[in-house]
Amino acid sequence: MLAVSHFASGHDHPDRRGPEFHENRGQWADQVLYRAYTPGGAVFVEPDAFTYVLRSGGQQHARPKDEPYEPYRMHAYRMSFVGGNAKAHSGTGRSSHYVNYFHGNDPSKWAGGVGVFAGVELNEVYPGIDLHVGGAEGLKYDWIVQPGSDASMIRMRFDGQDGVAVEEGLLYIRTSAGVVIEQRPVAWTVENGAHVPVKCAYELVGNELRYAFPEGYDRKQVLVIDPTVIFSSYTGSTADNFGFTATYDDDGHLYAGGIVFGIGYPITLGVLQPNFGGDVIDIGISKFSPDGSTLVWSTYLGGGLGNESPHSMVVNSAGELFVMGTTGSSDFPLTSGCFDNSFGFGPAVNFTVWEGYVHNSGADIVISHFSADATQLLGSTYIGGSQADGLNMSGSLDYNYGDPFRGEIILDSQERPIVVTSTHSPDMPVSAGASQPALGGGQDGYACMLDPSLSNLLWGTYYGGSLDDTAFGVQQDGNGRIFITGGTLSANLPMAGTPMIGTAPGGVDGYIARFEPDGGGLSAATYLGTPFYDQSYFVQIDLAGAVYVVGQTHGGYPVSSGVYANPAGSQFIHKLGNDLSTSIWSTRIGSSGTEDIAPAAFLVSDCGQIYFSGWGGSTNNYGQPNVSTTFGLPVTPDAHQPITDGSDFYLMVLNADAASLAYATFFGGTSAEHVDGGTSRFDKDGIVYQAVCAGCQQLGYPTTPGAYSQTNNSFNCNLGAFKIDFEQNVQVNIDANISVSGACITEPIVFNAVGTADEWAWDLGDGTLSSETTFAHLYDEPGNLHRDTDRHGDGPVCRSGFRHPGDQCGGSGDHERFLRRSPHRRLQRRLRGSREYQFGQHGLLLDLR
Repeated sequence: MLAVSHFASGHDHPDRRGPEFHENRGQWADQVLYRAYTPGGAVFVEPDAFTYVLRSGGQQHARPKDEPYEPYRMHAYRMSFVGGNAKAHSGTGRSSHYVNYFHGNDPSKWAGGVGVFAGVELNEVYPGIDLHVGGAEGLKYDWIVQPGSDASMIRMRFDGQDGVAVEEGLLYIRTSAGVVIEQRPVAWTVENGAHVPVKCAYELVGNELRYAFPEGYDRKQVLVIDPTVIFSSYTGSTADNFGFTATYDDDGHLYAGGIVFGIGYPITLGVLQPNFGGDVIDIGISKFSPDGSTLVWSTYLGGGLGNESPHSMVVNSAGELFVMGTTGSSDFPLTSGCFDNSFGFGPAVNFTVWEGYVHNSGADIVISHFSADATQLLGSTYIGGSQADGLNMSGSLDYNYGDPFRGEIILDSQERPIVVTSTHSPDMPVSAGASQPALGGGQDGYACMLDPSLSNLLWGTYYGGSLDDTAFGVQQDGNGRIFITGGTLSANLPMAGTPMIGTAPGGVDGYIARFEPDGGGLSAATYLGTPFYDQSYFVQIDLAGAVYVVGQTHGGYPVSSGVYANPAGSQFIHKLGNDLSTSIWSTRIGSSGTEDIAPAAFLVSDCGQIYFSGWGGSTNNYGQPNVSTTFGLPVTPDAHQPITDGSDFYLMVLNADAASLAYATFFGGTSAEHVDGGTSRFDKDGIVYQAVCAGCQQLGYPTTPGAYSQTNNSFNCNLGAFKIDFEQNVQVNIDANISVSGACITEPIVFNAVGTADEWAWDLGDGTLSSETTFAHLYDEPGNLHRDTDRHGDGPVCRSGFRHPGDQCGGSGDHERFLRRSPHRRLQRRLRGSREYQFGQHGLLLDLR
């Protein structure tokens, strides 16, 4: 049996029940069997076709008065099954409720007690081929080809649309009311109850769509092709909504933040700020479920007397979100006892890129700490002086479109927020003994730490020379030292230690600076760069304390021997020693040297792999690049999206020490995907959580089946978000026979590793080591078991750490429970070449928090 699965992503659904299919009992034309409404229109199911009706534009509730009016449009098109006609049909998943249709004055068109179904089954559309239509995961249809039947009989003709095309494996149906995007077909064969993947792709001849199976398939079994994207979604905002920043929590939720131009952002019940604050723009923040199917919560954040933008976000172990950004509002939401409750005011800041980037009364940094359910602020404060703060306004250092809105917030080991950003104020708050207590030039970098309640500044310092400087990225090593990075025009940037490069190379340069724990003085620093444009954006620290930066270059940035390199690329990655005195290696990635990919996220995993996310193309040419493009960037044979339209995201993974390219892909649709500022993040498992300014001008952006919103409901852009796990091809599962409540020390525990790893090494935390795949172990004292993984030779190590104390099992001292609960699990995954390992949650052991 062959199955081919489709998702039409032009139709959104208001909740996770999906569209309802209402049966025809005479209220519609005879050829209609069922109809389902979607927010974007409706679909009519017929024995030999689907007819789609799309709507867009028109008067919208509470549309901002300055928002351009979009005329109402309606468009219908038809997808016919060429040579096919269902012999029978039935509704599936009947609901307990029914609906009535009493429209008009013709009783023959009335219908009562109309059945409501979750799906529809069309039998024998072609000989031995059925069609299932469902709505539980968004509008979805599956072809089921029975053994011995011919899948090449399936042909679908499109009529009535403005255009139909297959682009980058996706099917685009263009209409006057918008674009419908159908995802790549998913296909599989079933053998002994297991899914066996088979390659499948669209084949479009004129207006007729068919399926191609380049490697064939076993006609006695079943086929599924599953994309590597966990999810990709719009917010579904009806207001224009730009993507800025994204982060994650320990459970895999994605938090996306952007700016919203008025009323229309999707808001959930009970959140802190359910209403638009005022002026032109507010911050909009949404928390998506780990699979992207639902909004856990979604809220505005902003005052009524100015505009706001979010630059960076991070989540603590309790699931509480910290947001760092900029505001021009003197009435921004603050908490009692906050560090600074007074807006600094200052000269007007006018960005010409878009009307919302105007701060008529100046700009301050804001930091806000949300409760886990976003119903209250646990802390919220200004940080600022008498000039513009939190914005990079240097004409040379705001190179990429979006660079004015950079900076980063992280949490230290005690979950205290550390912030880096840029400032023009000579009166920023600094701590006693600050390494640089005064503004050095027109614009400096600024770094500070606060307590979690945002009521006390624990330390603060400027960092800059006599000209303009920025601070874009920050990280902390295992010894508590704080590393910041950014760009500089200053030839007299403060140096310390033995710099790798102690003299400014010239032009725009990058830098790294190291501060002792708790901001206790500058202990090392170095310039980075060439006599031409160079600027660094993100910094990372590996387990050995080595320092990595990623940035852009237009000079002859050095390429070390033995590393993967695109020698002409306009992006660099550099690894240095912890004291910033030595270069371990450096390389360049990219293509022609003018692609100018703007870094968006950067990670060095605990196993040493290097992850990069960035974007390029036409939008970046609104900044200083003139020919930014994603054309020519290298991708790997297993790329999720091997083709680009020149304006997409680019994601890549390098093996440890940049020895080789492990994976690279594009991600994007027909719109020019980008971000308007801010940071996104990879987690230590190599999963990227990326914000996107998506679907602008109502062009296509690839969303995934079942995503919360597959529709850009605004006239222009939506905050998009995608989550991609790079490590998925080789499954490695770990199991143990441990009960839900724990195990007792008198009971032997059987550990079992299942998968394709080359080597297993177990450290059970009590001095016991093993390299066996399956073995039993008896603990003789209580404690908590912590599961970790790490690299070892050519394969992963599965390592458990044993921690004390536990509690008693059954109330008896000789039955003490050795496993009560595990601390937060950190799964460190190992990539080897183009092979990837995924540690799945198989069994209780990996499910413990």
